[in-house]
Amino acid sequence: MVIDGHSRIREIEKQERKILRKIYGPINRNEIWMKRPQNELHQKTNTITEEIRKRRAKFYAHVYRMKQSRIPKKLLDIIIIVNSNSKCETEWLR
Repeated sequence: MVIDGHSRIREIEKQERKILRKIYGPINRNEIWMKRPQNELHQKTNTITEEIRKRRAKFYAHVYRMKQSRIPKKLLDIIIIVNSNSKCETEWLR
C-alpha cells in the first residue's frame, strides 16, 4: 500500500491536534465541558507542517548563500538540475 504525501501530512496533523488537546485540556462553556476547537489550538503555536516548511526554507536559503565550492551547495545544485527535468525545483518546500 502506497501512502501519498498529503494523507501522511493529514495523519501527522491529526496526531498533533490530539496531543495539543491533551496539553491544553477541555474548556467549560455554559457549564458544558467540550474539546477545544481547532482554531483555538493553533492560535499560539504553528502547526508541525508550517514549522517544517519554514525550517526547510530557512535551510535552503542558508545553503543557497554558501560559496559555490562548498559540498552542500554543489549537492543542492545537482538536485535542482535533476529535478528540473521532472518536477518543480522547489517541490520539497511545499
